[in-house]
Order: sequence, then C-alpha cells, then structure tokens
Amino acid sequence: MTIQKAMEVFGTALATVRSFTYPCEYAQLGQLSVTRDTPFRMKGGRVEEFFGVDLPAKNAVAELRAYEPRRFYLCSVVPAGESTMESKDDFKSFGFRLLRTEAFMVRDLGLPIEEVPGLGRVERVEAMEVADKWARAAGSRQILPEHLGSDDAPIRGYLVADEGKPVGWVRSVRSAGEMYVSNMYVLPEYRRKGIARALMTRLLLDDRRLGASHSVLLASLSGSKLYPLLGYEQIGTLLLLGPPKDWSTRGDPSQQSTRSV
Repeated sequence: MTIQKAMEVFGTALATVRSFTYPCEYAQLGQLSVTRDTPFRMKGGRVEEFFGVDLPAKNAVAELRAYEPRRFYLCSVVPAGESTMESKDDFKSFGFRLLRTEAFMVRDLGLPIEEVPGLGRVERVEAMEVADKWARAAGSRQILPEHLGSDDAPIRGYLVADEGKPVGWVRSVRSAGEMYVSNMYVLPEYRRKGIARALMTRLLLDDRRLGASHSVLLASLSGSKLYPLLGYEQIGTLLLLGPPKDWSTRGDPSQQSTRSV
C-alpha cells in the first residue's frame, strides 16, 4: 500500500466517525486533502483537518491560503527514512505549532495472523445494550444502532468485559476499500494482560475475512511498540500541526480537538 493510499484510508475513516453528529466528507483539494462538513458549511462549521504527504511547508501554505480555512489542523506525513526534524523546522518557520507526532502504520492482511490463546474473551458488539455500556465506559458513542449486527456496516466494534464492565475496546472502520483501526483502548488497570493483542487479532481476522487487503492505523509512542508485534510496519510519521496564531481570530483549534479516530 502506498503512503498516499494509507492517508486516504485515514482521512475517509475520520470523516465516517465525524458523521455520527453531522455529515462529513473527505475531499481532494490539489496537493492537500481535507475532512470537512458536508453540505459544505465552512463558516460556522467544525474545525477542518487537512492532510499532506511529504509536502514542503510553503506549498501547504499556498494551498491553505487559496482555500481560506478559518479553523483547522494540518496533518503532514513524513515518509519513513526521511528526517522529521527538517519537516518540523520547515513548518515552524511558517509559524505552525507541533501538537503531537504519531506513527503511521500499515499491516498487510495477506501475511499470517497468529491467533491468541483466550481469543474467546473478545466480543463483537452486536446489541444496543452492550453498545450503551461501551459508550458510558468510553465517554462517547462509539457505534450507531444501524452499525450493529452486519458485516457490511461501516464500523464494527469489539470489546473485552470483566463481569459485564467493558475494560478494553477497538473499532474497525471500513474506509476507501480497506480498514482503519480506531480508538484502541484498554483501561490502565487491565493492561499487560494480553487484552489489546486479543482485540487486535480478532479485528484483523475479521478484516481479512471481509475482503480487506490492508489495515491502517495511527499509533502513540506506546502503541508503536505493540503493533509491530502484530505485523504492522511503520511507513511514516504524522505531524499534527496547529496553524500560526495570527491565522484566525476565532480561537485556537488545538483547544477544541475534533479528532476521534
């Protein structure tokens, strides 16, 4: 899978999740792409998120100025093997602020998937009662009623429970013909017990059974240590950038994060 295709999978998945509350789309704008509200309502809409791969800061700024967003983030992916420091300094020179970095990872589902002992603890979420418990544990709705019980649904959810209490969960989002791993989380007191690995193994087996050839995800520092053990390869580093402070007078979008994948 190319890094550009992986970016499309990520952006489309973000649009799917954001559509829980208002329709959202992933669109190509030239060298950049964007996740935005649709019908398009730039003024008064949610914070937009732009995406670019190995794009010099001056090119990104030119694209953004032509589009004229008011509140936005910029996700710039530096391909594996290239200097993230040079890219950070490039964007910093234009006033962009680095908010965080994440590992951009892909797994080829044609490669073997090792089944984990105790896999039966993992439950696919197919009942509204279970979905409601999951939403309370996670602090927000993770799956919609129309997504339950169908292999064709855009989102599938999996969880592990302890005496009925959700203690670990993850979503698979159907996106641009592939799958995106969303909101992988295990409660701190239940970590290092194999729960994350069991969840991911069940998800990957189902992804492959349903016809996907690749799985894409973004990983934190701790996650980037787990996922290679599950067959993922880091293809780049995503820099999440806030705009220059003088770009807009409508506030700092880094204080009103909309990212939920």
